[in-house]
Amino acid sequence: MELVRFVFRALLVTIALGLTAALLIPGGARIVDLATAVLAVATWVLPLAIVLRWHIRPPRTSLGSVGLSISLIASALTLSLMTTALAVLDFIFAGGGDWAWRSLAAVGVFWVAGPLALYVSARMEKPVKQDAARGS
Repeated sequence: MELVRFVFRALLVTIALGLTAALLIPGGARIVDLATAVLAVATWVLPLAIVLRWHIRPPRTSLGSVGLSISLIASALTLSLMTTALAVLDFIFAGGGDWAWRSLAAVGVFWVAGPLALYVSARMEKPVKQDAARGS
């Protein structure tokens, strides 16, 4: 439940800042457009950094692995929702901007490529050899 609250708070802050920039700052639509692109890049970079950290220093317990998996999904989900919210604001106030469609495409590709990569990597795992004593 705490994760859902965090995601909604992050989304609310993003929408508030995006609306403030688009309505009160001259040229704010361009700022929202660039923020959409930055969040789309972060949607790719942060989960990859979490996976890299996972491989450099693996968790010590199985519960640590679960926590790392949850943080990976939560960060990707939060950044994706923030990107989508800013893209919608960009469509409303800037008529689409330059980066809104590209950002949405990048997030969409992330959510297709990520699970696909997990599936392929799981299929390519080498089977674990069983003990001779356990096998007989």
